[in-house]
Amino acid sequence: MKHQIFSTLTVTGIAVTGLLVPLEAQAQRVVGVNPGVETKNVSPETAISGLFETDKGEEIDVDSVKILVNGNDVTEQSTITPNFFSYRPDTDLPSGQNRVKVEYQNTMGKQRSVNWTFSVEQPTQVLEIESVTHNAKEALGSGATFLATIKGTPNAEGSVLLISEETNKVQSLQAQEVSSGVYVANLNVAPESALNKVVIVGRLQHNDQMIHAAAEGTARFNPSVASTNEPAVEEEATDTVETEEKSSQTAATYPLRPAFLNHQDGDQVNAANGLVLKGQTKPNAEVNIEVNAKRRVLGGLVDIGSTDLINKQVVADENGQFEVNVPAPSRLPSGLRYKIQATASQGEENSETTEIKLIQE
Repeated sequence: MKHQIFSTLTVTGIAVTGLLVPLEAQAQRVVGVNPGVETKNVSPETAISGLFETDKGEEIDVDSVKILVNGNDVTEQSTITPNFFSYRPDTDLPSGQNRVKVEYQNTMGKQRSVNWTFSVEQPTQVLEIESVTHNAKEALGSGATFLATIKGTPNAEGSVLLISEETNKVQSLQAQEVSSGVYVANLNVAPESALNKVVIVGRLQHNDQMIHAAAEGTARFNPSVASTNEPAVEEEATDTVETEEKSSQTAATYPLRPAFLNHQDGDQVNAANGLVLKGQTKPNAEVNIEVNAKRRVLGGLVDIGSTDLINKQVVADENGQFEVNVPAPSRLPSGLRYKIQATASQGEENSETTEIKLIQE
């Protein structure tokens, strides 16, 4: 005689609900879950996964599996097999308690629903801005490149605000972290850009924290001025006071470490016709660029099918700008990852590596 039990079971902290379940079906459950049941201090970037455990002769109906995270259906973004499921979030999981629910049937039509919780703790970081500098204290003409640099806390999202005192308009520029704690934003001065008093404000943001700091001295844009395309000057305090004439003759330089101008880490791209990479380094520097494409499976847990697209050296122009065309890979599955690395050298000086990752739409 088969015994019946109530429709809710708890197996090692995981709630299993459904219709009345025969005792011999109790072995059909989800085990080996990650993060573990009621786990604390979980990283916001963690992947969620588990194993289906079934009785002999029974299998999971893969098409019936439904995965919800905090009430959001993420089934289409998950990897699911008769024995395993995995989901890697595209964005960080929220702080506090997170809930996972997995619904599924076996091939005999028996319905199951499994859920568990864990707690996420976002890494704490106090944001600071040491300095904000720019190269437009002397008016920049049409075609020149405006460059602003923020120095502050690393691994944040950087941006630069251009606030016109004449029109009260605000323009925001994304800043790329070209080295640890150094963020660079740039803008080509348009012919119609005629502004004399522009306040330059640097902004860093991380999670729910945000900090602003203004550069010393306003920026000026005057299309009638001959373009010199000089980059921002990194000013260092010294004990010697130079004359105004001598200071104006001091050559300014870009950082040698390459900065990508048209893509940022984590951007989604459509590389059906290849990619164009534009960047900035010191004038006439040699830049070596490597681009690798990887396919990911099991919800992003495993990389397979690595393909080297280019390993190429180019020379930056007299303004330090360079451009590279990357061919399209032979296959373009959604979620394909492009790993891009660039180093620069000039004479005996070699830069640190700049690395960004792009995702195929």
